[in-house]
Amino acid sequence: MLAGTGMLVTGSGIIGTSAAFGNSVTAGSDFRVITSRKIQVRAGQAFAADGSVNEGYKDRKDPYGDFVAYEETADSMFFDNAGGLNNISKEDIPVATVNPRDENSNDDLVIESAISLDSDGVVFEDILEIQNRGTRTESIGISYDRDKNQYGEDVNVDGDAGNELTEIDVQSVYRFITDNERISPSQNTIGIDERDDPANFVEIDPTETVQIDLKIDLSPWDLGFNLEGNPEELILQAAQLGGPFEGSTDTVDMLDSITVGTESS
Repeated sequence: MLAGTGMLVTGSGIIGTSAAFGNSVTAGSDFRVITSRKIQVRAGQAFAADGSVNEGYKDRKDPYGDFVAYEETADSMFFDNAGGLNNISKEDIPVATVNPRDENSNDDLVIESAISLDSDGVVFEDILEIQNRGTRTESIGISYDRDKNQYGEDVNVDGDAGNELTEIDVQSVYRFITDNERISPSQNTIGIDERDDPANFVEIDPTETVQIDLKIDLSPWDLGFNLEGNPEELILQAAQLGGPFEGSTDTVDMLDSITVGTESS
């Protein structure tokens, strides 16, 4: 289950600003995963099994995000949980972490990330991996399910798209990618029955493992028919912040959980 996916620096769900970040808004996320029994989701090859960051994934530059090891402490700067991103400064973002795969997978998996809303977005390459633990090839994707209340409490599901924060913005901002294919929902899906379903599926053979990127995209979307929106502006609109010198903080809860499953499940 991806829990509390939204925007910011403090709190568990999230967008906001703080004095530590010079009153700038950052986009962050805290994820957990609900999965089918046939598959296992865990930290990707950006990390070693013990949670340390592999060479080649450190100090990365635009458009890629940087990684740090998951901090097993109770004093997370970003989220109300037992650890994660700690001692992060504005200069460190965009940055993400995942708890170690030798101890955590599926429901125990936690991802935390933080990016600045000053940019259009970032790609966290190979942040996750999915393994098919079944005996046949499976088509696997990621869904955000409104019927299971997976969208955050600050999202107006089926609301006034383009004028307020809706599920379309969530789908546009949070994109899970493999082999250049989005396997999470797309803001361009219009059909009522398919609107929370994966845009595409990835076929994974028995025992095979695929790497997954997380792309956080804050750029405007345009569905045609005079229907367009700017997620960055709508996120700022949803956040109740004080003046530029007040060091205020707020959170915007955008996505509380996701489901990773097979096409038939």
